Formats: sequence, structure tokens, C-alpha cells
Amino acid sequence: MTTHRDAAVPRQWRSSLSVRLAVAYAALFLVSTAALFALAYVLLGQSLRERDRAALRDAAAELASDYALGGRRAIEAEVAEIEVAPASSQVLLRIAEAGRPARLVPASRWAPYDTRGMDDGSTSVPSLGDDPPLDALAVPIRDAGLVLQVAAPSSARAEVLERFRNLFGIIALPVLLIALGGGTLLARRALAPVRSLADTARRVAQTGRLGERVPTTGSGDELDELAGLVNGMLVRVEALVDGMRGTLDDAAHDLRTPLTRLRAGAERALLAGPQDQREALSDAVEETDAVLAILAAVMDVAEAETGTLALRRLPHDIAHLVAQVVDLYEIVAEEKGVALVLAPTRPLVAPVDAARVRQAVANLVDNAVKYTPPGGRVCVTVGEEGGEAIVAVEDDGPGVPASDQPRIWDRLFRGDQSRSERGLGLGLSVVRAVAEAHGGTAAVEGERHGGSRLTLCLPLASPLS
Repeated sequence: MTTHRDAAVPRQWRSSLSVRLAVAYAALFLVSTAALFALAYVLLGQSLRERDRAALRDAAAELASDYALGGRRAIEAEVAEIEVAPASSQVLLRIAEAGRPARLVPASRWAPYDTRGMDDGSTSVPSLGDDPPLDALAVPIRDAGLVLQVAAPSSARAEVLERFRNLFGIIALPVLLIALGGGTLLARRALAPVRSLADTARRVAQTGRLGERVPTTGSGDELDELAGLVNGMLVRVEALVDGMRGTLDDAAHDLRTPLTRLRAGAERALLAGPQDQREALSDAVEETDAVLAILAAVMDVAEAETGTLALRRLPHDIAHLVAQVVDLYEIVAEEKGVALVLAPTRPLVAPVDAARVRQAVANLVDNAVKYTPPGGRVCVTVGEEGGEAIVAVEDDGPGVPASDQPRIWDRLFRGDQSRSERGLGLGLSVVRAVAEAHGGTAAVEGERHGGSRLTLCLPLASPLS
């Protein structure tokens, strides 16, 4: 009884690309071998036939030469020699003369053949039995009214061709085995990269580890290119997933403090009178805004790091955008006793998302004003260098230690000197995110004592232009 599992095995074989390729390779090899054999068989037959025809032409030429030298007497001498010659070397001769029956020499050798329909132009004489036909060639002697037809059996040629056919029958089985073995080997080698790709995809699906990679051979062929593209896709997916995980971790970390304050305010409102409840609700609204701001900042940074931050690029004057931010922060700086100065500049038009650029510049200015002591100075400059607009914010704050400079752009990072100030460590992360989304950079220049200089670099031309 055939089970469902047993029946599924042939179907699996039929659906296997390796099996189909092996069968295809084997079939192609067999068809090619058979075609080459057929061609060789035809060429061999033609070669043997041409050899036999050349022998007949030589015999006919010899008879014509003998007649030219000795006349009928010479022909009769040839007839006598043919009559007594061994059968293995006999040449058959037919002498046709006008008004007389054709003469067949030797008559015993002509007996197995059907000469009834033979005429002076016959080139082949069929056999009365299973023997191959005779090849014939006519030599007319016009002055004597004679036609000499030389004939020879084609049995030797037929025997050679039969042996050739038998030889192919003998080697057919080894050829079949070689075809199947070679087809299987070629199919396995050709599909090895595909199996590696499938194994990697299976491991990723089973374990969830996005660090798996498809092995590459470095051959540069299409399958190796496919493996490289899949690896690139896995790197991209891994970065996206890591970004999502980091975003969730950051959101959980950032939201803990404002949500705790929000809960505390709600509990206080439940125990307080109407006036205190109004104040608690007002605090709750502020904390809610803070939560929304944190979520927006974390999502912006995550989208920028994964390359999915959406931008509405339009031509804008960078200097004008910076001036708007400086005007907004003048009151804040004045209340803290910090001089906020915008250096004169000329218009610099670039394809940017105006809202994102204002957000990044605002974070730089806010950071500088926050860490500059009263009586200090914050200078904002806009310039051009190397096809980029350079927005620089320089302050008289405590500066950025060399050990912290590579980390100030990371999410949630806060240096020792910034822990006394309120904040979540997301402002500079947003600056770098906006810069990289525009194809630019954000940088802090070397260690500075008594101040720092942070720059936002934006390309003046669109990367797609």
C-alpha cells in the first residue's frame, strides 16, 4: 500500500530544481551525443561510398585503357582473369552490346542480384536476398558500340557501418551513466549558491538572527551578485530592526520621567482642592507635550538613522532660516544674560526641508545658550565651503572634552558637565539626523577650553541633481 508520504517523494523529486536541471543536462548531453553519432555515421557512409566509387572508376579506367590498346581481345583477356579471380577480390563485369543480350561475368556472382531491370545507366543493382546491393559504374566505348559496366558488392561498406552502429549500442549505457552523473554534478555545482541562499533564509526564519550572511565566492557571476544583494538587504533589515529596538529602548527610557511626573500630578490632583486640580491639569498638559516632543524626536532620529526620514526639499535661503531661529532665541538668551549674535552673511540657496533645518539649527542654538554662563556670548555664522552651506554655532561655555566629542551626537548621551541642565540628550542627535538625511554632516571641532564650536553642513546642490 502506497502511503501519502511515499507518494509525495516522487512529486518532491519532480519539483526539485536540481533534479530537473540534472535531467535537462543529461538529455542535452544524450541528444548532442546522438546527433554527433548520426553526423559521424553519415560522413563515414559517404566516405566509404566514395572510396568504393573510386575503386570502380579505377577498374573502369583500366578496362577502357586495355580496350584502347588491345581491342576486344584485351577485354576477353580481362574477362578470363575475372572468371578465375578469388571471390574476395572479384570485380563483376557486365558487357552490353547493341542487338545482343548483356553478358554477365562471372555469372555465378551475378546470380544473387536482380538484373532484370538493369540498364546501361544503372548505378545500383538490388539483391534478391538479404545481401547489400551492388554498386555499378558504366564506361561506354562508342566506336565499338559497347558499354562496359563494372560492379562491386557493397557488403564491406555495410559491414563497417553495422559495426559502427553496434559500437554506439555498446557505449550507449556508459554514455547515459556519464550524462546522468555529469548532469547531477553540474546541477549541484550550479545550484550550490542557491542552496546557500535558501539555508541562510531558513536559519533567519527559524532563529530570527539577522546577522546571518550568504557565503559569496568572489566569482562575480550573477549568483554571486545575488548573494551580495541579499547580504546587503540583510544588513539593511538588521539596521532597521536594530533601529526599531533602539527607538523602543530610548522611548521607554525617555518617557519614564515625564510619565512618572504626570502620574504624580494626577495623584496630587485627586487629593487636592479645585484650585490645585487646575494647576495639576496644567502640569499634566505640559508633561503630555513633553512626551509628544520626546516621541517625535526619537522617531526622527530613528528614521534618519535607518534612511527613512521623509524630507520636503524645496529651494530655501539657509541664511534666512538661521536668522529666523536666532530671532526666536534672542529673548531666551537675553533673559539668561547671554549675547546672541548672528554674523552678517549673503544668501545661500539650497534644496532643503525648511522645518527640519530650523529644528536642527534651533537645537544647536538652544544647546549653546543653555551651557553659556551669564555674560557670555554665542555667535552664529553662515558660510560656504566646498559646495556646502556651513552653519556654525560658537559659544563661551565649558567646552566639549575630547573623550566626549565622538559621543555627543548619540541618543541620550549627556556629558558630566551637562547633567546639571535639564534635558534628555536628544537635541544633538536630531541635528546629526537632519544633517545626514540631507546628505550633510554635523561636527564638533577639536577640544576647546572655554567654549565649543558645533557645525551643521548642508549640500547646496541636491544629491539627485
